[in-house]
Amino acid sequence: MNVEDAVWSALSRHLIAPLNRDHASTTQLLQEGYLDSLGIVALMFDLEKEFHLKLKPTDVGPADFENFSALVRFVSTRVAV
Repeated sequence: MNVEDAVWSALSRHLIAPLNRDHASTTQLLQEGYLDSLGIVALMFDLEKEFHLKLKPTDVGPADFENFSALVRFVSTRVAV
């Protein structure tokens, strides 16, 4: 599974409402209510497990959860390190 598919799989488990993947790159996940603070924490744990990452709260910010594309970018840069 590639990074984008794995991130979508993890994200989709924590969405509050259904979201079409075709629109996820332009949908504001936090502002539009698709993801809340508990979802972010659970998603971070899933991403750490899936990609064998060690993330600290200071490693992430609201911009990293702006939309699906931002989340994929965030994970891709961590996996490449």
